Amino acid sequence: RIEAYRTPGGPGIRLDGAIASGGSQLPYYDSLLVKCIAHAHTFQGAAKKLENALHEFRLRGVRTNVPFITNVLKHPKFLSGTADTSLIESTPELFDFPLLP
Repeated sequence: RIEAYRTPGGPGIRLDGAIASGGSQLPYYDSLLVKCIAHAHTFQGAAKKLENALHEFRLRGVRTNVPFITNVLKHPKFLSGTADTSLIESTPELFDFPLLP
Protein backbone atom coordinates (compact mmCIF):
# COMPACT_ATOMS: atom_id res chain seq x y z
CA ARG A 1 0.00 0.00 0.00
CA ILE A 2 1.32 3.44 -0.93
CA GLU A 3 1.33 5.52 2.24
CA ALA A 4 2.77 8.75 0.87
CA TYR A 5 3.44 9.97 -2.66
CA ARG A 6 4.86 13.29 -3.79
CA THR A 7 6.24 13.86 -7.26
CA PRO A 8 9.13 15.94 -8.52
CA GLY A 9 8.69 18.43 -11.30
CA GLY A 10 10.17 21.31 -13.18
CA PRO A 11 11.45 22.09 -16.66
CA GLY A 12 12.64 19.00 -18.51
CA ILE A 13 10.93 16.49 -16.18
CA ARG A 14 8.00 14.37 -17.34
CA LEU A 15 6.16 11.74 -15.31
CA ASP A 16 4.06 8.94 -16.77
CA GLY A 17 2.01 7.06 -14.21
CA ALA A 18 -1.26 6.80 -12.37
CA ILE A 19 -0.64 6.25 -8.67
CA ALA A 20 -1.69 8.11 -5.56
CA SER A 21 -1.37 7.94 -1.80
CA GLY A 22 -3.53 5.16 -0.45
CA GLY A 23 -3.30 3.15 -3.65
CA SER A 24 -2.18 -0.46 -3.83
CA GLN A 25 0.40 -2.13 -5.99
CA LEU A 26 -0.98 -5.48 -7.07
CA PRO A 27 1.40 -8.26 -8.16
CA TYR A 28 -0.67 -9.15 -11.25
CA TYR A 29 0.86 -6.68 -13.70
CA ASP A 30 4.05 -4.73 -14.40
CA SER A 31 5.12 -3.19 -11.10
CA LEU A 32 6.18 0.12 -12.66
CA LEU A 33 4.60 2.82 -10.50
CA VAL A 34 5.70 5.88 -12.41
CA LYS A 35 8.18 6.55 -15.20
CA CYS A 36 10.33 9.63 -14.72
CA ILE A 37 11.83 11.11 -17.88
CA ALA A 38 14.38 13.93 -18.04
CA HIS A 39 15.34 16.15 -20.97
CA ALA A 40 18.29 18.54 -21.20
CA HIS A 41 20.69 19.90 -23.81
CA THR A 42 23.30 17.24 -23.00
CA PHE A 43 23.21 13.62 -21.91
CA GLN A 44 25.09 14.48 -18.71
CA GLY A 45 22.65 17.32 -18.03
CA ALA A 46 19.68 14.99 -18.45
CA ALA A 47 21.29 12.42 -16.14
CA LYS A 48 21.85 15.06 -13.44
CA LYS A 49 18.31 16.40 -13.85
CA LEU A 50 16.92 12.86 -13.50
CA GLU A 51 19.09 12.21 -10.44
CA ASN A 52 17.76 15.39 -8.81
CA ALA A 53 14.17 14.45 -9.66
CA LEU A 54 14.61 10.99 -8.12
CA HIS A 55 15.84 12.61 -4.90
CA GLU A 56 12.71 14.79 -4.84
CA PHE A 57 10.34 11.81 -4.99
CA ARG A 58 8.62 10.96 -1.73
CA LEU A 59 7.23 7.46 -1.91
CA ARG A 60 6.49 5.53 1.27
CA GLY A 61 4.96 2.12 1.80
CA VAL A 62 6.62 0.26 -1.07
CA ARG A 63 10.24 -0.38 -1.94
CA THR A 64 11.61 1.25 -5.07
CA ASN A 65 14.73 0.98 -7.20
CA VAL A 66 15.55 4.70 -6.79
CA PRO A 67 18.87 4.04 -4.94
CA PHE A 68 19.98 1.62 -7.68
CA ILE A 69 19.00 3.97 -10.52
CA THR A 70 20.78 6.83 -8.74
CA ASN A 71 23.97 4.73 -8.62
CA VAL A 72 23.65 4.01 -12.36
CA LEU A 73 23.11 7.69 -13.16
CA LYS A 74 26.29 8.65 -11.29
CA HIS A 75 28.49 5.88 -12.69
CA PRO A 76 31.34 7.20 -14.91
CA LYS A 77 30.79 4.58 -17.61
CA PHE A 78 27.11 5.52 -17.87
CA LEU A 79 27.87 9.26 -17.90
CA SER A 80 30.50 8.82 -20.61
CA GLY A 81 27.95 7.12 -22.84
CA THR A 82 30.03 3.94 -23.08
CA ALA A 83 27.76 1.75 -20.94
CA ASP A 84 26.40 -1.36 -22.58
CA THR A 85 24.15 -4.22 -21.53
CA SER A 86 26.91 -5.71 -19.36
CA LEU A 87 27.11 -2.67 -17.04
CA ILE A 88 24.85 -4.09 -14.35
CA GLU A 89 26.40 -7.55 -14.39
CA SER A 90 29.97 -6.24 -14.39
CA THR A 91 29.44 -3.50 -11.79
CA PRO A 92 28.22 -5.05 -8.52
CA GLU A 93 28.84 -1.80 -6.65
CA LEU A 94 25.70 -0.42 -8.30
CA PHE A 95 23.87 -2.50 -5.69
CA ASP A 96 25.71 -0.87 -2.77
CA PHE A 97 23.11 1.29 -1.06
CA PRO A 98 21.35 1.20 2.30
CA LEU A 99 18.09 -0.72 2.38
CA LEU A 100 15.38 1.46 3.80
CA PRO A 101 12.57 -0.05 5.89
